[in-house]
Order: sequence, then C-alpha cells, then structure tokens
Amino acid sequence: MEQFTKAIKQCLDTNNWYGALYLSLTMPDICGNISYPNSKTRERYELWFNKYLSKFYKYFNRVSQTEVVFLTASDCYALRCSALHEGVDNIKVKDVIARFSFSTLSSHCNLFNNVLCLNVTHFCEDVIKAMEEWDKENENDVLTKTKIQNLLTIHEEPYSPLQGVWYG
Repeated sequence: MEQFTKAIKQCLDTNNWYGALYLSLTMPDICGNISYPNSKTRERYELWFNKYLSKFYKYFNRVSQTEVVFLTASDCYALRCSALHEGVDNIKVKDVIARFSFSTLSSHCNLFNNVLCLNVTHFCEDVIKAMEEWDKENENDVLTKTKIQNLLTIHEEPYSPLQGVWYG
C-alpha cells in the first residue's frame, strides 16, 4: 500500500490536488476489495469507509446529545462515482449531502445547506491515516499481504515481467 500512500503524498506536496483527491477516493475501493472480496463494489467501499474513515467525519454533540455526521459512506461512494465517472461534485443519490466543495483553504468539514466543504489536503490525509490503520491491522494476515503484493506496480528500475525478459 506504500506506493499508493506515497503517490497521494507526492500529489499533495506538488499541489496536484486532483491527482491526490481522485487517488484518495479510490483507496476504499482497493482496500475494500482486499478485505471484502465477495462483496459488490459499493458494499465493500462502504464497509471499509465505515470501519476506517467514518470516524473523521462525525462527532458527538454534547448539547443535543446526538451524533452529527458530516460524511456518510454512501455519500462518499456517491462522490467517488460522480467525480471519477463524470468529473462533477454534485451527487445523485443523497444521504446527508447534495454537493461537495473542495478547497485548499483552511476550512474543513463545514456543512451548509447540504453542501459539504472539505479541505482537499485534510481529506486526503484522513484517507492515508485510515489506510495506515487498515494496513497495521492486517500486517500479520498472509492473504491480505499476498493481495497487496499483487497490486499494480509501476517499475522505476530494470525488471523482468517474466522469465528471460528484461526491461530497462
């Protein structure tokens, strides 16, 4: 998973906001596919989000004695679909929010009239934290580690994709 967290961090370091955001939006897919291989895409995305990422997007309001949720797994999945497939920030299937607004400004997790305003860096860093927690939780799981080793690799040094063939 290091190649993905490294790529997100590199994107953030070079202000490649779209690269960081789009990669971050796909990580619950990738991790969810490894953890819940028999589930459908949306289900595994939401299962992974709820277990590792949702805690960053809710809080308990002591005054009203209620939990306030800024971002649900369903809304995050809808954002993933809208952003990756259509390049838009409005979502068709709504749970809590109707639209997202990302910025590089300091504000994060502000909800106004069903529009959730998120700081792109903060969101991507939350995804990285969730991935790191998931990775640590699975560090001794042989099947998970095998699946991680079989993920897409971009080679930066000479390598052999199959016996007798070398590139670089």
